[in-house]
Amino acid sequence: LEFRRVLFRSLVDKDGYITLTDTGRAIADKIYERHQMIAEILMALGVDEETAYRDSCKIEHDISDKSFECMKQHYLNAKQNNRK
Repeated sequence: LEFRRVLFRSLVDKDGYITLTDTGRAIADKIYERHQMIAEILMALGVDEETAYRDSCKIEHDISDKSFECMKQHYLNAKQNNRK
């Protein structure tokens, strides 16, 4: 219990906000990118926006880095080719 209090105090600033470390920020940015990209891919496949974002929340945490990068590159390449 004391450990939790110390940890909490080290994360919360004087105004009551949680401050991320550089590592925490990098993880948050990675999850946010996955969330947005997966939702965009699902919507491009015809999934409605609400379902795409709800499903993205589930997928973003479980997909491997390799699978996500392959999906992302495939989608971005297809998107680029469709512009030509």
